[in-house]
Amino acid sequence: MIVEDFCALCRKARYEFGPGEGLFRGRSGDLAVADADGPGRVVVRRGEGLLIETDRGLVGGIEAKFDEWATVWRAEEVGATAVEVQWGPEPRLVGPGRAWAGGCGWVRTGAEGALVDGVPWGPGELVPAFREVVGDAEGWGAEGLECVLVDAFDATDPLARKARAWTVQNATDVFEVESLLADGTPHVGRHLSHLNAATWTVALPTATEGLRLRKFYDRFHGRQRARVLIDGAFAGWWYEPLQNRERRWAWSEVGVGAEQLLGKAEIRLTVDPPAGTSLWSVSRIEVWALKRVGD
Repeated sequence: MIVEDFCALCRKARYEFGPGEGLFRGRSGDLAVADADGPGRVVVRRGEGLLIETDRGLVGGIEAKFDEWATVWRAEEVGATAVEVQWGPEPRLVGPGRAWAGGCGWVRTGAEGALVDGVPWGPGELVPAFREVVGDAEGWGAEGLECVLVDAFDATDPLARKARAWTVQNATDVFEVESLLADGTPHVGRHLSHLNAATWTVALPTATEGLRLRKFYDRFHGRQRARVLIDGAFAGWWYEPLQNRERRWAWSEVGVGAEQLLGKAEIRLTVDPPAGTSLWSVSRIEVWALKRVGD
């Protein structure tokens, strides 16, 4: 069974900013809050609205959808202070009320808040990777799927790279960075960056229906972008627009659908930032497989 609308194909991010703030400056020099190649949408969660530039022209309001790969869009602040961005095809609703999404979805709590995996959350909170939701909330995911960690390693560890037959082009030396996590916690870590392809071998569970790829990385440089390939075939773009030179350490993730995974016990996974983009930073890599509960 090919599942095309579960959350592994999607990314959610919520950006909050004050008047006159943004993530980066667009080509016109104006402050922008989001930038991506591929299908998706942007929704204003708090504020008056956004001016959104797509390949079809300018769109105003509190929500806009954009289309196929190679669509480039920008959202410029017009009195908004919170923006939610979704990349990938729009997933199906599995709430409100009591919902279960196998740890591979996300949920936004409603006006009364909700219990997410037994933890109380206030109104309007965006909570990723939920299993059970009770209360006022809406969520997206694939019911009956579970996420299983199938690979995790430090990209700076030569023995870990060798064990996976890792190959990489145009990699930097390993650097140690002392900075902060996204929540302000101090962290000292090591990372490397590369342009062009990094490829390694990943073993898959039986009947894998999707992958969630995660990297822990240094976001000193924003707008990091890479192609994801499965056995040499294009599977999608991995894009991380945010730049933060004060809280440099963060997690980023992307999903891969089932079509290129069915019937495979092993794949060669490639992350390939093309020439002309920012250096692709990576410290730790995780690969999660989505499979049916009980398989």
